[in-house]
Amino acid sequence: MPNATPIHIALFSTTPYAFLMQRPQQLAQALVRAGCTVAFVNPVRNPISALVHRLWQSLWHTPEPVGYGAVDVITLDQYQIPIARIPILPYNTTAERIKRSLDVRLDAFFERPGTHVALLETPLWIRSLPFERFDLLCYDCIDEWEIISAGEPEEHKADQRETVGRAGAIFYTAENLRRELEELAPKVPLIKIPNGVDYDWFQSRTAQTNTFRRADPSRLVVGYIGAVYDWIDLGLLINLARLRPSMKFVLVGPLSRTNRKLLAGAPRNLVAVGAVPYSEVPMRVQQFDVCLIPFKNISVAHTTDPIKLYEYFALGKPVVATPMHELKVYEAEGLLKFADTPEAFAQAIEEAAGSDTEVLCEKRRAVARRNSWGDRAARMLQAIREQLE
Repeated sequence: MPNATPIHIALFSTTPYAFLMQRPQQLAQALVRAGCTVAFVNPVRNPISALVHRLWQSLWHTPEPVGYGAVDVITLDQYQIPIARIPILPYNTTAERIKRSLDVRLDAFFERPGTHVALLETPLWIRSLPFERFDLLCYDCIDEWEIISAGEPEEHKADQRETVGRAGAIFYTAENLRRELEELAPKVPLIKIPNGVDYDWFQSRTAQTNTFRRADPSRLVVGYIGAVYDWIDLGLLINLARLRPSMKFVLVGPLSRTNRKLLAGAPRNLVAVGAVPYSEVPMRVQQFDVCLIPFKNISVAHTTDPIKLYEYFALGKPVVATPMHELKVYEAEGLLKFADTPEAFAQAIEEAAGSDTEVLCEKRRAVARRNSWGDRAARMLQAIREQLE
């Protein structure tokens, strides 16, 4: 039965809408397809740094990936000196000023008749939120508070407590996140909403794979798709490439400054192509014989549900990953392999490539079909409606 009251969601993101297609962007588009109006609020931006970033990208030929879907994007500017982060103008330099600016920028959003919901992807927004204008606040917990503490762990932990205390419903992506949330909010509904994939879209994009031809079809190609930031074990991949010079290793995604330096000493069979438009991701994955999820053995590895797993599985690809809590069920079903050293990775890659079958590929695709972003959005909306009632 259709619901008569329209739901309008202001999604306060951890990353800019036009950066990478991550959970906030995917959820925003899935919620729009589910019939909601979505205002995607970018993190407070320094336009000077944004300009420098675009120039840097043009030099490295790495265009910003953009999404698809009708989402209203709201950007708040904070003019700073890029390196020292010293405010040039007082506009938006404090939480109170950001709140006043949000009040103005969200006027059109609040003028729409219906119910207005704030969906926070990070507690850092709690200081600037105009609470009194929302009918419900929800928190989408995707990481441990230390990981996104922005160098202020104690202050961020206070933001986390306040966010949890004000939330009418809390979503989380991984079981290891639930424990801390239960301690902070024993009476708030906790709903697990893992990550997902747009399966049909991935399948449709692979029809264009003929635009990417292998120079050597007999050579095993092993790849990783996603941000190559400091939680990715690039040292492991460098040693792996040295151990298997007959294989080609491909990294697709933006690199952190630290990892860019590390790559300077990498062997020639390890190639980093940088960021690509999201429309190109399925075609890149299709070129891989085996896909990788090489996280360091740190807290992020045990509290994350990697989106790339579902994207790999959407194309039926075998996966080798470092041990991760949320992936144990798929390892137990024989759909992926765990490894934690270069030697173990090399062996697992060879086994995965040599023993893969169409039956296993179809099982992986079935996992992807069950874990759609449409299903995630529907479960979120159900929880939101229950709280509103």
